[in-house]
Amino acid sequence: MLTKTPSVLELLGKGASLEELARLAAQQLIALAMEAEITASMEPYQPIKTPDGKAAVVRNGYLPERTIISTAGPLTVKVPRNRSFVPSIKPFASALIPKYMRKTLNIEEALPLFYLDGLTNKDFIPAFEQLCGELSASRDRKGCPRCLHSLSGALSG
Repeated sequence: MLTKTPSVLELLGKGASLEELARLAAQQLIALAMEAEITASMEPYQPIKTPDGKAAVVRNGYLPERTIISTAGPLTVKVPRNRSFVPSIKPFASALIPKYMRKTLNIEEALPLFYLDGLTNKDFIPAFEQLCGELSASRDRKGCPRCLHSLSGALSG
């Protein structure tokens, strides 16, 4: 079941935080990029027709909606798909969001740091810096809430 993405105005009316707005913007940007990616992949096949005169490659909705854990928080994405009536034409495969992607690379790279440095040496700072950027002296060095939320989602998924 597809969920409706709230608009920026709806979020502002609910007193949304800057992080929630950034996450919504990221989801909308990914949706635009996915549409551009499938359109570009289908463009070379537009002149190709089946024997009965129909397009050889057509849009075919979306793959099931899924959540990707990122440093901006969980992002809900829908990857478009196409259908080819010509066996030699491969179906669309997104370069932006690979087939089994569930976590962004930043989180994938930070998890070993949490295990190796964090649990072994009780030094979580390098892992938090991998996820959130450099932690300044004025910032709470015991961890940032956004990173903890991302990490808990990554560990449970």
